[in-house]
Amino acid sequence: AVQLFGDFESFRGLPISFLSMFQLSTTVVNPSLWMPVYARVGRKASIFFVIFLITSVFYLHSLVLSVVFQSYMDGMSAIREHAALDREKSLQLSYEALCERNEDEEDAVTTAAPTRRIRDVLAKMRPHYNVVKLNALVQAVDPIHSGSVDYNTFRLKIPKALNMSVRSRRPENNLSRLLELFGAFVALINLVYVVLASSIFHTWWWKASVIPIGFVITLLGMIELIVRLVVVKILRAAAVSSGKPNITFDGLATVAAVTSMAGLALYGTEYKRALDCIFSGRAIDMVRCLRLNNEARDIVK
Repeated sequence: AVQLFGDFESFRGLPISFLSMFQLSTTVVNPSLWMPVYARVGRKASIFFVIFLITSVFYLHSLVLSVVFQSYMDGMSAIREHAALDREKSLQLSYEALCERNEDEEDAVTTAAPTRRIRDVLAKMRPHYNVVKLNALVQAVDPIHSGSVDYNTFRLKIPKALNMSVRSRRPENNLSRLLELFGAFVALINLVYVVLASSIFHTWWWKASVIPIGFVITLLGMIELIVRLVVVKILRAAAVSSGKPNITFDGLATVAAVTSMAGLALYGTEYKRALDCIFSGRAIDMVRCLRLNNEARDIVK
């Protein structure tokens, strides 16, 4: 480049030429770098720059990236292998610590770890678990209730047991099913109300009844919220997931009820503000629809 285009400012010396060609290889100054050369020298100059761009962009950069990526993959493989060896060593030491030692031979250990010792360790690791949940963890380690676990079973079952999350669930009853149906009904009519209120559906009877209908839906939502938070808590009957208290959903439902009730308080004096408050409250209360979806409840939790 220095020999061919030394008359141009970007190629007058070896350092500046090297910097210019490096910038061109990254396409940062393409084609502003070589267009002045092309304009003065002609098409012959483009042959040099096109060949250089193809070589550097498609081959040289790909080669550098492949080397970096391969080094990264080799490093990650070494880390995974080291972690696997550490995990296997930890399982082996844990198994040896759980095995009962023979009183006569100090270094001798039994060929299997007692289930009762595994249960004691799991109870210390999960102090908030009751007897039923601990039994579920122990059953995952020793499903046939043999009373002892060999090393192969131990190394396979213990990681699964430690990663388990045992949840207790009350059996469903008529009250919980009724509460779930009532909550779905309130969410449905609230959704229909918001859709109609925000659409071009404005007949004479709708304008006359939009606030009373909003009041009825607000009242039903408040009844559903009170029943689920107070009555169900007293009776301990919320077996379904959608009926259990949730600080996010219940908090938004409370804000929606307060907003709508504020609109009802303004109904006699300021009709426009009252309608805006009721509609805002009902729009916020559309979060009830998310309560009926398991994925949405898990995300919020």
